[in-house]
Amino acid sequence: MGTKSIVGMEVPYIGSDFVEWVEASVPNMPVSVPVLPPVAPPTEDYASCVVIGTPSTYLIWRICKMLPHAMEVLELCADKEIPIVGIVGLRIIFPEPLSPFAYICKNEKNCADGIAYLLYALSVSGTAYVFQLKNISAYVASFVFSSDEVLHFDAKISSDCGPISTVTATAGCLVIGRYDGSVSCFRIGLVKDAPGFMYELKSEATFSRLWGLMSRGFQRFGSGGWVGDGRWAVVNKLSNGGGCWC
Repeated sequence: MGTKSIVGMEVPYIGSDFVEWVEASVPNMPVSVPVLPPVAPPTEDYASCVVIGTPSTYLIWRICKMLPHAMEVLELCADKEIPIVGIVGLRIIFPEPLSPFAYICKNEKNCADGIAYLLYALSVSGTAYVFQLKNISAYVASFVFSSDEVLHFDAKISSDCGPISTVTATAGCLVIGRYDGSVSCFRIGLVKDAPGFMYELKSEATFSRLWGLMSRGFQRFGSGGWVGDGRWAVVNKLSNGGGCWC
């Protein structure tokens, strides 16, 4: 009987003692209005991974209910051996609790300045953040992001905005859906001097165009529901100037 060679194993890496977390903080933002109840989904245990470039770089992010003000980011490279000890992860400390959402993408604009990635996040109060991140190994303890490295704005475009039900993003574009049925689109991340609100969908005619885009972006899989990621088809169409949002 032949022998079986084991070439790899599954390890809960991000939650292990192998990672040395370097904390970096977001400076407190000026508050011009009274503190309001949460408008975005509350902090939950959530994690995801994105693969960027060739050879592949794996960026794993995590939000933990036990640490509602923190987001942890781990960077692993396919062409480098993973060290047994001494791997460095980035723990970003926010001034307020986070909603369970993040989006990380390659920075296509300022890579010559050492900015490798863009990171999008949302607080439970409805503040949207976008960070210009270096490679994770470049950060040192007690790092504080400067105003050039993090942008933020209030996603509550009016006092009567409904609570946020869902959020998604692509490079330079953040899309927020609300329980009142409205969908808001924001440009943030690629145009530093012009972040903020772009367009809101409310009218029946505008939603008809949105559903038309979605029907072309989704594919039907038998009776088991939808497959594919039609939301990205919609967001990419809109952020590239198509449709009626941008």
